[in-house]
Amino acid sequence: MVSPKPEAQYSTLEVPYVEAQSHPPPQVNLDATASYDYPEAIKPDPVPTYGYGEPTDAQPLASTSNPARICGLRRKVFLGVIAIIILIGIAVGVGLGVGLRHTTNETTPNESKNSTGDTGTGTTVLRSTRLAAANFTDEFGNDNYLVIYQRKNRAIYMSAFNSSEDKWIVSPVVDGTNGISLDLVREGTGLGLDIYYQNETHRYLHLYFQTPNNVIKNLFRNTISTSTTSSPKDWTSPFDYDIFTAMNGSSIRSYGRQCYNCMKSEYVFFQADSGGINGGYLPGKNEEGWENRYFEDSPKASNNTDIAVASVAAVNGTRAIALFFRSESGVLTELAYKVDKYYETTTLPRGIGEKTAIAAFAAGFNETDSDNSNPLSIQVLTTDPDSDDGVLLTYLQDGDWVSGGEVTDLSDCSDRASMASTHDSRVYCVVESNGGVDIREWAWRGNPSGASSTFTSYETIGKVNTTGS
Repeated sequence: MVSPKPEAQYSTLEVPYVEAQSHPPPQVNLDATASYDYPEAIKPDPVPTYGYGEPTDAQPLASTSNPARICGLRRKVFLGVIAIIILIGIAVGVGLGVGLRHTTNETTPNESKNSTGDTGTGTTVLRSTRLAAANFTDEFGNDNYLVIYQRKNRAIYMSAFNSSEDKWIVSPVVDGTNGISLDLVREGTGLGLDIYYQNETHRYLHLYFQTPNNVIKNLFRNTISTSTTSSPKDWTSPFDYDIFTAMNGSSIRSYGRQCYNCMKSEYVFFQADSGGINGGYLPGKNEEGWENRYFEDSPKASNNTDIAVASVAAVNGTRAIALFFRSESGVLTELAYKVDKYYETTTLPRGIGEKTAIAAFAAGFNETDSDNSNPLSIQVLTTDPDSDDGVLLTYLQDGDWVSGGEVTDLSDCSDRASMASTHDSRVYCVVESNGGVDIREWAWRGNPSGASSTFTSYETIGKVNTTGS
């Protein structure tokens, strides 16, 4: 089973303030910062509608000099009347066609919810983008959120929020400069993002993505700025070699020591060509290189399953990394990675479809003490774009996994089925908006040590700025 959610040292996203101050968040970690400020929701910018096609001029009929009469009219006059009638008919027909096209453009996007369907510019968010998110609380007590996504031109961008600034900062990570061509970025790539806690003032940032030939690339930053725009030059490639090769279109998730009471070391998780969930382990400093981790006794995963990772914190108990994926038999499965090379798997009471998106986070601490006032609780969210079930909850409480109900507060997440979550229980989804897509943020309002009826309670925080304007 998995462990508790680490200290509120990390948050994924930054959003404008809503009326969060009147709804204080639950205490999901004993060491969490007491003051939470949430940004307001930003209303999506309206998308202008454009008509299609321009009327073409009809060619006049050729006239003749023959003075013969038709229907009592000279041939020339008769043909002129006919030409005028034809011109009027063409103008009316073209006008109706343009009007119908204009109406269709406004009301029917004419694409299935699983298609890419991108028609915007390179600055728009890719409809099929996957998400990665992380958060931390800095030494000044400010909440910091990071969200990674892909644009239509395959560039990878980061939106960062610092609660002291109360605004999103949009920065390129991979944009074709700094020696990394956009040809090296797979469209719809899996994304892994984590923050590695060194101390209250120093954290590392790791990012992972996949190339068109299925190689996993790693970028690294030893400084994090959430209040000023950063450059692709701030990211480095710490290895001169390709670290791993994954299944075509594999999900990618990563883990870093997110808090003081969290499991140490750096990991990246993905699906291998064999179908198994594999891991990469970075034991120390970047220059020491990666080691493979294989979970051979784990149930085989279904091809291209989504993967979610939750960090389980503990003071005196067992720290762990909880991975969630769809098994080949179609069941939601947990792989609890407790210490290096030791893990156990659990089949959860939830069947899920092949395209199901998964997000997870842990709250509390995984302690053995009977008087633990902040016991471990894990929330796993799933949504299948091929079903009408919406977003469903499966949760761990008092050591048992329970199949919960629908999370109606997250209903907007079901169409695109692209989700990510953070250490401090923020959830991010790609949602339909005015013919395109936005990234939205929600905050969990459940009580991890209280009644399970609160577990489906989420507050909409707002829209993540992805344009910088």
